[in-house]
Amino acid sequence: MGKFINSKKEIFLGERFFKVETQPDEYDGSVYRKAKSAFWASHGFDVSAMYANFYSHFSGIESDKYFSDDLYYFYALPTLNRQDFMWAYTDKNIADQVFRGFRQPETILKNVNGIFVDKDGEVVSKNEAMQICLDHNASCIVKPTVNGGSGVGVAKVNLKSHAEVEDLFNQRRANYIIQRVLKQHSDMASLNDSSVNTIRIFTYRDLKGVIHYVKGHSFIRFGKKGAAMDNVAAGGVLCSIDDNGIASDKYAGFNTMALQSLSENFGIVNFKVPSFDKAVDFAKRLHGRLFYFDYVGWDIAIGEDGEPVYMEFNLQPTTEGDQMASGPSFGEFLDEVVERMKHVEKSEVIFSRRYFRPGFDHLLQIGGPDLHNWLPQG
Repeated sequence: MGKFINSKKEIFLGERFFKVETQPDEYDGSVYRKAKSAFWASHGFDVSAMYANFYSHFSGIESDKYFSDDLYYFYALPTLNRQDFMWAYTDKNIADQVFRGFRQPETILKNVNGIFVDKDGEVVSKNEAMQICLDHNASCIVKPTVNGGSGVGVAKVNLKSHAEVEDLFNQRRANYIIQRVLKQHSDMASLNDSSVNTIRIFTYRDLKGVIHYVKGHSFIRFGKKGAAMDNVAAGGVLCSIDDNGIASDKYAGFNTMALQSLSENFGIVNFKVPSFDKAVDFAKRLHGRLFYFDYVGWDIAIGEDGEPVYMEFNLQPTTEGDQMASGPSFGEFLDEVVERMKHVEKSEVIFSRRYFRPGFDHLLQIGGPDLHNWLPQG
């Protein structure tokens, strides 16, 4: 094989990201690291067999088609989704406009770039915003709306006193949304009643413009006991579900090689996601609002009445959880995606994850200003 399409620098960044973000301390991929995937090599890409070894441990699916992190973030996503538009679209404060008419958690208050906005989109003063919160007089969910991800900064807060609201305003400063706690379906609550538990559904727009549900690649997530978030990176549980919405008995979490049992640890046997077919159709219709993005990961909750509720969408949905749960990303559309990847023209792509300190300031962007921090020295 001649020169590979992906560069040594990209491969290094991908392996570094995998080591820091995904690989448990107990995993040693050195035996497999230098071996190559025959599938990816046949398409001109250099992919270590380490990825197939790692992900097949969790999914139980033996294949050499698993994505490396550099291929997924440097090639697949920039091919499918407009990176220059992405961050504006993922501002959670515009979701009610982009997905107008779709069921979503009720908004109490927004803060957009330091400006308070009520649920009807009208600008209000800080005193008026304070009164809106006090009138709500209940616990609610607050989320950062830009530079968010992996559940960072999501919390359940009280709005029952002037001091509590003032503390919230002082801590968050700007760019957040306050929403009423969603009342979820009793079956979903049975997984963990302190978090709103969601279904991750992937949709793909093909070259003809048709939006598809990516079969065999959905999973449920639920939080650890007492947690407000279901996110796996925040200690939650990830469990694959089949195309009828029935959960596997085995589940995984990040930073451990252990596979555990729903029946043994939670007493949950043959769990079935309520209204799963409705959730799939809901996600496909939501995707119809996004014309610049061909691959989306949707987080869908099920309301207490059995109807799906939009919670969040992801234009850089992680390949890690997907491949751990369900095998190589993109399922039946993999071959078409690979052909699209091979012909993409890119001048610069962003391979990033967000990290936050108090105040949710952006600290690190790999591939951006801080790229040198991740490259070998000397």
